[in-house]
Amino acid sequence: LAFPNGTTASRAYLVAVGAGAPTAGAFTLRATTSALAEGARCGAPFWLRPDVPAIARNLADGFEAVTACRATANGRAQYYLVDLPARSVATLRVSPSSGWTPAVRVLAACESSTCMRDELGALGAPSTHVFANEGAADRRALAAVGATAAAATGTYDLALAVSPALAGEVCSLPIPLTPGAPRAAQRLE
Repeated sequence: LAFPNGTTASRAYLVAVGAGAPTAGAFTLRATTSALAEGARCGAPFWLRPDVPAIARNLADGFEAVTACRATANGRAQYYLVDLPARSVATLRVSPSSGWTPAVRVLAACESSTCMRDELGALGAPSTHVFANEGAADRRALAAVGATAAAATGTYDLALAVSPALAGEVCSLPIPLTPGAPRAAQRLE
C-alpha cells in the first residue's frame, strides 16, 4: 500500500492490521518513506533550464493532476519552472520513450484555470510546444507535462530553448509597415 503525502507538512498515518477470521498469528509489518520526485507537485517544480535537458523523466513520478484548461487528459503530471526573459519565445520539446501521448499545459501559476498554452502531442512521437513572453518584463511560467491517459507509463526527455522574439513574432514587436511599400516573402507558421 502507498499513502502519498502531497502536502509540505509531516503527516501521521494509522495502519490497522486484522484477520478475516478469529485466528491468531504472527506477522511482520514494515514501513518505509521516500520523498516525492522533484517536479511531482506544482508547488515544488523542477527548474528547467535551456542549457540542461531533463533526461529520462518518469510519468509515474507525477503526483498532482493538472485540471486547468480542459476536462480531459488531466492525469498526473510533472511540473517544470521556466524562466522567460522579456519579449522571448520558448520552445519545449517532449520526447516520449514509449507509446503514450503527451499532454502539455503552460500555466502562469499553480492556481491558474486558464493556460498560456495547451496542446496534445502525437502517440509515441516527439512533440514541440511554443509559448511566448510578450511583455517588457521577465516572467516565469509553469509547464505541466503529463499524458492523455491516466494509466500511461513510461519515460520522456524534455528540452527547452529560449530565444529573443523576432519582429512580428509577438504582438509587442509588430513589423512596421510603410504605406505603398509591399512586404514580400511573409509567411505564417
